[in-house]
Amino acid sequence: TSLGLIKRKVNPDKTILIGLDTLAKEGSTYEEIRRSAENIYMRYLEELGVSSNDVEVVVAPGVGSFDRWDFIGNMEDFYGYAIYMLVDKISTLELDADSENLEFHLDLTHGVNFMPVLAYRAVREVAETTPMNVKLYVYNSDPYRREAINLKIHLVESSKISWKPSLNILEKRPRLLKVIDESIVNDESYTREIRELQNLNVDELNAFVGSIVNGLPLAFFTFYPDLEMLEEVEKKVIMLYSKYTVVRGDSVSGRIEVKRRLSLGKDFPPLVKLTLIAKMLEEFRLRDGEIELERLENLRNRLFSRNEKVNAMISSDLHKIEQVRDMLSDEWSKLRDCFGEPGGYDPRNFLAHSGLEKNVTEMRISGGRIVLRYCIEHLKNITRDSARGLTPA
Repeated sequence: TSLGLIKRKVNPDKTILIGLDTLAKEGSTYEEIRRSAENIYMRYLEELGVSSNDVEVVVAPGVGSFDRWDFIGNMEDFYGYAIYMLVDKISTLELDADSENLEFHLDLTHGVNFMPVLAYRAVREVAETTPMNVKLYVYNSDPYRREAINLKIHLVESSKISWKPSLNILEKRPRLLKVIDESIVNDESYTREIRELQNLNVDELNAFVGSIVNGLPLAFFTFYPDLEMLEEVEKKVIMLYSKYTVVRGDSVSGRIEVKRRLSLGKDFPPLVKLTLIAKMLEEFRLRDGEIELERLENLRNRLFSRNEKVNAMISSDLHKIEQVRDMLSDEWSKLRDCFGEPGGYDPRNFLAHSGLEKNVTEMRISGGRIVLRYCIEHLKNITRDSARGLTPA
């Protein structure tokens, strides 16, 4: 296997093996099937001289017929499941406080036909979403032949990844799961459980996504999501996805059918990627209703400096606020009062000025520092306009 060689060469902080549940050899429930596949991968690792203690095995959903097994479902679920597990694993990395660099090493030597392209897609999107200096290395080996004496491992990609998160607007009722087996909609238990996933404040989540895409630092703080709630929702999605995977045996043919009654919905990967950014920037979680100008500047430097155009726009708008410091007191005043500019709220100006539109942004001096907040009476407009320009998945 190429895994041991690459692992010794790279010496990674974390090694993840993404395999398929289709490798299973036994099991009467889906959990037993997953465990069977995981145990086989663990045994293979040990046989190949790779300690299973150093590798985290992710058993992802697969499709196809193998020996006496038939796995039925949506092939693209492999991608959604892989993104979810990758984000979960990345968030547990013990990074230094001042660490800005992260490397992904992806070995595509092994895997059935659909795995390499979907694995690459998942890793690439996670790499592009991670707000760090990211490099991606991709490996593959010579085609396997029985008569071959040596097989060479090739570095087929070595890229410095630009930060360009592929984030999408979520539907009003996010499609986190999609029904494949229509009979499930009559299941009262399923109806009750799926209803519990509808408690997301989608408007504010979309505003948070828009703050990242459109470069709106004050909106980022204002709409920073409840991380614990997002993680619970995502865990519930995966739990339901597995729960409604049924295993049936045919006593006549001897075949075993593993059928997924649900598919991962189109809004699930965008929600997971949104969670990744929030996790990686948790130091910017809102502590109270007002934000120090310095914290906006820190966020610009930490996140938005990765986009030259957006960074320049935010830097200019924050500088203008700093220039009116002497006009401020400990009483709240609107930006328009400091700049002496007439006119009502304009959504175009909201986006053109980093979300610091003159009619909706308030400032004052607190503890010798400039602090800002949005006007409560304009919060509906701010929520809507932060998400302008976003496209659905």
